[in-house]
Amino acid sequence: MKAKVIIVMLLCSIFLTSCFNYIDINRVIFVTAIIIDVDEEGNPILMVEAFHSFRSNESNTERGNRVFYESKGETIFEAVRKLNLFSSYKINYTQNRAIIFTERAARHGLKEFLDFLHRDQELLIRTLVLVFMGDDPKTLMQVKLKENEYLGLYLYETQENPAVSGKRAKELLNTYLNNRLKGKRVDVLSTCSHAINMDEDKIKLSGAAVMQDDKLVSTLSAEEVRNYHLLMDISHIGLLLLPHPVYQDKKVVLEVLRGNTSTAIELKNNKVILRKSINIKTTFGETQESIILDQATAEKLEEEAALLLKNQCRDLFDAYKEKGIDLFDVQDVFNAKYPTVDIPNVVEITDLELDVTVQVEGSTDITNFR
Repeated sequence: MKAKVIIVMLLCSIFLTSCFNYIDINRVIFVTAIIIDVDEEGNPILMVEAFHSFRSNESNTERGNRVFYESKGETIFEAVRKLNLFSSYKINYTQNRAIIFTERAARHGLKEFLDFLHRDQELLIRTLVLVFMGDDPKTLMQVKLKENEYLGLYLYETQENPAVSGKRAKELLNTYLNNRLKGKRVDVLSTCSHAINMDEDKIKLSGAAVMQDDKLVSTLSAEEVRNYHLLMDISHIGLLLLPHPVYQDKKVVLEVLRGNTSTAIELKNNKVILRKSINIKTTFGETQESIILDQATAEKLEEEAALLLKNQCRDLFDAYKEKGIDLFDVQDVFNAKYPTVDIPNVVEITDLELDVTVQVEGSTDITNFR
């Protein structure tokens, strides 16, 4: 009998207990966005946006405040701990949605910050990573966004907008941690900036920051990001503006619907040939003047679009080849095929061969606009 009682008591002690580390949500401050800057000596400056929940005595309801903190240290971990000197409750990072490096910090180098961002148990590795292109990062915190009060949540949601995904380089922390070690250690991060639209504060996300060895070495415009995505088979979305086949001072627009890019590489006569085959399908989106979408017109538009993309992609590749920056992971592709061949910088002896095919979908025998 005594044995049964002891067993029951042990079971109760195991299954009838509460959470050992429970903390009331009103006694925690949740970070939603982190901005990392550096001073003139290279010491990190940390700014965070956070959510603080509290119970209103007036309405007897739960409410939340958007609060901000800033600290500075010799290391990023020290700066994080110093933030708690300005808070009545513990600052928690489990709900953080965006890590934003300033342009100054990106040019200084991200390497010394990455270990903590990866190692800390509260920080999520699937957090959005961006570079802020601007002089004063505090302007980001001061922006009054009507679509979402919290900067971190706004940036995270905006990156999911499929309509403009082809013009920015969405990157999560875990992806960047992997890509920064591949090939010649080149990767791209999305950029953001403060903008005014219709007299309202906005955050503009377009273009990309080119990172090499964790340092900002160049930037890509929105159109260059689209071409980068095409060459890397990341995204096949966007608009192609072409001259009208009859009225050369007018434009027609094709919308890219989908596509794919295949890659091959060959070492031949001490030269490396990188072959990219881009196949995309488009739909006729707009014309500024009357057009008859017969078969001949469609074929002419397809040829013009293919030539436009071919020239733009080649110009982008050649520009970064001249800079000695392996933007397109040529080294990684080459090493995978020729693991025993040692060429320190493959991109310097690489020529790009492009085959671009564009297909215009939809009816080709209907007068679209008169």
